[in-house]
Amino acid sequence: MIRKLLPIIFCCCFFQSLQAQPKLKVYIVSHNEDNIGYLNFPGGRNNYLSARSALIALANMVQAKNLKYNYGADHVALRAIAQYDTGTVIANTSNKNLVKWMKEDRGVECDAHSHETTYNYADVAYFVSQLGITPTLTMSGFLYNQLQHGHSWENYQGGVTGDSFPSFTWYPEILWGAGSPSHINDPQYFGVYRPMSMANFTVHEPANHLILCGTGCSLKLTDTSTVAYVFGKIKDEADAIANGTLPQNGIYQQEIFFSEGNVDDPWFYPLVDQLTDSIATLVAAGKVEWQSISEITDEWKNTFLNQPFAMDCAFNILLQPSGIADMSVATPNIRVFPNPSDGKELHIISDHFVPGMHLQITDVMGKLIMTAELSEQETVIDVSSLSRGVYIISDGNDVLKWIR
Repeated sequence: MIRKLLPIIFCCCFFQSLQAQPKLKVYIVSHNEDNIGYLNFPGGRNNYLSARSALIALANMVQAKNLKYNYGADHVALRAIAQYDTGTVIANTSNKNLVKWMKEDRGVECDAHSHETTYNYADVAYFVSQLGITPTLTMSGFLYNQLQHGHSWENYQGGVTGDSFPSFTWYPEILWGAGSPSHINDPQYFGVYRPMSMANFTVHEPANHLILCGTGCSLKLTDTSTVAYVFGKIKDEADAIANGTLPQNGIYQQEIFFSEGNVDDPWFYPLVDQLTDSIATLVAAGKVEWQSISEITDEWKNTFLNQPFAMDCAFNILLQPSGIADMSVATPNIRVFPNPSDGKELHIISDHFVPGMHLQITDVMGKLIMTAELSEQETVIDVSSLSRGVYIISDGNDVLKWIR
């Protein structure tokens, strides 16, 4: 009897796993730059020691609250750690240098980060290895659509050899933090996929080795950031997933980014402490989970079976696995404004108007939310009762995506 039931149990469990509501995956990530001022700079050692103390406090919080933190380090910080983390300095990190202690004692992922001006990515990974840990497979920060000082992520598909340390070869697997010059037009995507090339960055190429792990929308902690604002953005995303506004077979992640240059500012620790306490309410509600960059990518490979998914912060679906309807269709024959909108009124103009024509508003899963009769010139409808999310508006001929 048990043998007969096993296939039924397996099928039921498999079906439930496919139907499970996705959670927003959240992680903290930081970068230090090659001009951070720890070396060859007046007071450089003191600057480093101050930041070191603050990073220790943050890493302790990460462990205590079961958070996830990706520490992205360029060569200056790594060389400073090698130079300064000696003697009594390392007494509060189990007699280990900062990077080794963060990884081994606090579970922090330490990723290579480089602008490739002085040292290329393999060289930076080499500096990580010299601190006693194996570099992760994450290339943290890169120009996605052009060369970066003569280097291209496209050329790293089969690994990269150091410029300064040619005996060292690094084999990255994960691309994180797609950027543009001066960060003027950075791609901000949810999802995971294998980008084809710089020219076709949002095309999935299964044969490529490198995997893009999205950042979600830009959330950078600064001295003007508030818990209410940052938490509100995360809550809105988590709610949109939970209420079915977003496709249920997508993969969603959200960075909480900060610059290491701010880590010892007086406002920094209280902000992160209060923010993560607020996020804990979403974790308890089953809407959010803390996952590192490598954990998200591993889940994509093992659970999502390498199926591509990408969506921008306006909820435009750029890549989708089988079964997700294309919601990016829009035509000039039906116009709505404002779009996006968080107001009470929505204005609609349809070039197809005939007397008696009705408008339909559905969610992205096809559920009918509202109908309204169209007027000849302009239709104004009350949308104050609608929650935030993505909606599909149709006049029976064309469809348009509307974001509230």
